[in-house]
Amino acid sequence: MIRFENVSVEYSTGQGDRIRALNRIHLTLAEGEYVAIMGLNGSGKSTLARLCNGLVLPSSGTIYVDEYHLTAEWTRHIPDIRRRVGMVFQNPDNQLVSTTVEREVAFGLENLGLPYEEMHERVQNALQTFDLAHLRYRAPHQLSGGEKQRLALAAVMVMQPRHLILDEPTALLDFRHQQEFLLYLQQLRQSTPTPPTTVYITHFAPEALLASRLIVLHRGEVVLDGAPKEVFLQETRLNQIGLYPPIEFSAYLRLRDKLPIKSVEDLFPQPIL
Repeated sequence: MIRFENVSVEYSTGQGDRIRALNRIHLTLAEGEYVAIMGLNGSGKSTLARLCNGLVLPSSGTIYVDEYHLTAEWTRHIPDIRRRVGMVFQNPDNQLVSTTVEREVAFGLENLGLPYEEMHERVQNALQTFDLAHLRYRAPHQLSGGEKQRLALAAVMVMQPRHLILDEPTALLDFRHQQEFLLYLQQLRQSTPTPPTTVYITHFAPEALLASRLIVLHRGEVVLDGAPKEVFLQETRLNQIGLYPPIEFSAYLRLRDKLPIKSVEDLFPQPIL
């Protein structure tokens, strides 16, 4: 469980001014929940993501990660929180540090001080799960963009986090590799007995349909929160803040009086990619 209680974040402009990135956020992300977050640039999405593992501190309010909490003054639990919360960034080059794929996957486990036998088993399983075994001795910088992002995800998931934050992980990928990454993420959640709480930040509306919940941020505040298909039916509100639903939803809203269906669930029973 990740919970935000009255959380605000302000940044200094360096010229004596302050900019409020998040304003009195109240949110609860349930254990194992899959939540997508959307919003324009500057809406507070990445700030919210970084709050979850202590990369950004709240200016006020409290963040709870399971039994641990974090405030502007209380940072003692950050190491414990970071062991619980894994994070994958938009650019994998920003988090790949080792000389080979295999060593990259093992890096976090070495820092955790796991016994060799357990570490070896976890690394082998991760390489197989994310289709990286044939690349195990390759240098990360020699991989394609899609392979790098799979490696970043593998290196996080091998540590078995209880919560997973993905900050626009497909933004730098072409369409084929976007779909590939999303497929691995879906398979990961379906094959894990207790999937991690997943927070998926995206600019791409169709990606949000894979989540069970969609939160829309605007100017540091939550303006919409609900099932993705229901949020996307609020086209007028989305347009007012500069966002647009998938084209299929726009078409549905214009034609629904002429269609022999009762709800959007009838038209789109499965996620659209």
